[in-house]
Amino acid sequence: MFNPHAVLQVIDIDSQHKCLVLDDALIDPERWVQQAILQQENFSSLSDSNFPGIELKISNEVCTALMNFIRIPVKQYLNTRRILGGKGTLSIVTKRADQLKPYQWICHSDSVNIATGQNVISTALYLFKNPDLGGTNFFKPRKSKFATDLFLQAANMMSAEDFERKYAIKPAYLTESNDLFELLATVPAKWNRLIVYDGMQLHNENIQHPELMTDDPENGRLCMNGLITGRLGIC
Repeated sequence: MFNPHAVLQVIDIDSQHKCLVLDDALIDPERWVQQAILQQENFSSLSDSNFPGIELKISNEVCTALMNFIRIPVKQYLNTRRILGGKGTLSIVTKRADQLKPYQWICHSDSVNIATGQNVISTALYLFKNPDLGGTNFFKPRKSKFATDLFLQAANMMSAEDFERKYAIKPAYLTESNDLFELLATVPAKWNRLIVYDGMQLHNENIQHPELMTDDPENGRLCMNGLITGRLGIC
């Protein structure tokens, strides 16, 4: 399923974080687009997800293949001694700016319940050919941890109207630096490109053209996403 000859690039997000970019990741990416088209009616907004669109869970076999594919590079570059497990989805961003919840107006980390000595590895595999549908942004907070945590908590709890009134932030996908977050890097989208990164690093989809978002798997921002737990340490 995954291409053993995929081309690896390592991008520095900052002095401590890297993003792994593997081009030509799948042997037959068109197969996954066709699978998504056939299963389009099974996509939905998952109750345990803050994703701004619709998703479809992928099988354990596919997740295992993904984890095996990235096992060596995450050990080398993402301080991960061993992969413990994970889950994944096919996803399509569908929401317009006026449909977003406040927590979708900002960047986020992929938080899961992990034990001491574990980390979160996130992956996104772009299954669309139009780069204008957007890659992935990486950010860092500009405020203290306390102030940032309060802000993120408010984004998850307040209504859109109250949040906009209090913080003077308009509903939109975050695509550049603001008073609270500094944009560190953007990885452009490319057909059949897999990116792998520390899921606790603040990030979001780089949606510069929300008017292009559609629930059509053939023309929309279709991705295969993974959320993987690992054991910290290189050796």
